Amino acid sequence: MITAADYVLSDRRSNGIDNFCGCVDFIGEFSKGKHSYAGVYAVWKNRGDYVRVHRAARLEQADFNDEFRSFGGECFGTIRSGRFVKNKTASDFAESGQPGMSLLGKRITLSRKILLLKSYAGADFDCVSIQDKDAVIVQTYHSGTVCTVGDNTSFVKFAKRCSEHNVDVYVFPIRDRGYIYRSSKEIPWDIVKPLFNVGECEAYARLLLKYGEIRRS
Repeated sequence: MITAADYVLSDRRSNGIDNFCGCVDFIGEFSKGKHSYAGVYAVWKNRGDYVRVHRAARLEQADFNDEFRSFGGECFGTIRSGRFVKNKTASDFAESGQPGMSLLGKRITLSRKILLLKSYAGADFDCVSIQDKDAVIVQTYHSGTVCTVGDNTSFVKFAKRCSEHNVDVYVFPIRDRGYIYRSSKEIPWDIVKPLFNVGECEAYARLLLKYGEIRRS
């Protein structure tokens, strides 16, 4: 269980006690056999809300108001009156579809050669240096939509440049089902690797691990 507080515990505004109690309630129900959701979870209470339980890998960065949400907007569940209540729609975003790995008993060195980029209108890909990079990960506009035209703004041109320099290219977020946008069809998928159903934090962390060094202790 992972948690924190928005203010120091001596401050009346702090959600630290509620967050900690939520962790204890979740663990207590697990130990009593009330649920069997083993794993790593993050607990946080937004203002005026229930204590929310998030799958740690699905948690997104805090917003400007110090509030946390899971990727896709669906937390794993909530704590209500000391009991864990699973979100009925959480299964839609419960797993990323990417292969997992066990890190228990292993020493980890995260890669320092991963470049994270964000698409935006007028982004100049030509000015991006890929020297000494193992991989580039690009956040798309919505779900696999990027600019595919222009001398400096074409993601397609950028992806091909990366391929010529043996730099792997990944894009996210992309749904593994549903409508395919026109620009998505123009992406050279023989070069670009999609990361399905993941947000920024999980996508970046997976590549840091993938291209890092994992060895037994």
